[in-house]
Amino acid sequence: MTLGIDARLINGNRRGMGNVLYHTLKHFKNYYQEKVYLFFDKDVENELQIELEKLGYEILVINNKNYILWEQIVLRFRLPKDIKKVWFPFNTGTVLLGKQKILTLHDVMFMKSKDILPYSKSMYQLLGRFYRKLIAPIIARESEQVVTISGAAKEDIISEIPKLDTGKIQVVYNGCNKSINDLRMNDWKIFKDKSGVADEFFFCLGALDPRKNTLYTIDAFYTFTKKHSLDHLQLVIGGISNWKESIFFNRVKELQIEDQVLFLDFLPQEYLDLLYYNAKLFLFLTYYEGFGLPILESMAFGTPVVTTNVTSMPEIAGNAAVKTSHDNLEVTVQDIEDIYFNKKIYNDFVEKGKERVKAFTWENTAKQMAELIIK
Repeated sequence: MTLGIDARLINGNRRGMGNVLYHTLKHFKNYYQEKVYLFFDKDVENELQIELEKLGYEILVINNKNYILWEQIVLRFRLPKDIKKVWFPFNTGTVLLGKQKILTLHDVMFMKSKDILPYSKSMYQLLGRFYRKLIAPIIARESEQVVTISGAAKEDIISEIPKLDTGKIQVVYNGCNKSINDLRMNDWKIFKDKSGVADEFFFCLGALDPRKNTLYTIDAFYTFTKKHSLDHLQLVIGGISNWKESIFFNRVKELQIEDQVLFLDFLPQEYLDLLYYNAKLFLFLTYYEGFGLPILESMAFGTPVVTTNVTSMPEIAGNAAVKTSHDNLEVTVQDIEDIYFNKKIYNDFVEKGKERVKAFTWENTAKQMAELIIK
């Protein structure tokens, strides 16, 4: 059965959902032998196109710069006629398509009220949230299967989307194929010196999205380092563009710790991996995640994780990470102290993390997705 897949988010600077699909596609054709089209809304980067075609995919570029117009109108009329099923892997899709549809709904944070999940100050993210809130329930009810990425996400979908057949919701975990053997160690000193990374640092991935709790992470770091006079310790915050104009940099200036906090914007994967590996701790203090892949990525590189005890984080981390509060600084600082100053506890979490990550592979993700689509 010929399959079409919306692959827009794997083209260019991949993040979150784009990374999930990219890694799944690297193994998907091992389990799905029929023809597969990948749809894009702009020309595909040459290296990526070569890679995808070698894997056996057909590339279909349907140029249009308007995300909503492309998804709801243009794609509907440009689909090859031999496509029988379409997989939409990014929370939304084309409604009233007239094809069998599979939807991957990573989470339903966009369905939450602003009292639970405050609105982003980014107009782009705000418009995207309202669009998803409108479209996701419609396409979820239309789709023959809805795939999500954790048991916590499944329960959230059930609670937020009424009149959805819960029997068609399937959980397929993301994978993590990170390995220390893949690191380009020779690049570390060059990157470290060029970027200004200190010898000892905590690492976190920041975002404008309030749920990522970046301000809270800065406050926890400040409280911890000042309490113990750890002026040499640095907090590296990756992933925030235009950070000089952000509320996060304003908080750093307010706390007068500019010399201890380093902002890095978009990070190529090889440098992101090196930061995971070389960090003393990875702080993932978000309070809402459908899955929380960075937890596993840090574990794979032998760096202990301090995460939170809400939504999917306990499910993914198991007993292999420190699970702390997302809104009580005293508790969070105490939990950081417990692992930072106790070598035995620290090393135990290193080993537990390495074992935990073995349960999550992209091969398993791809195999399960293929089996669901073939049904």
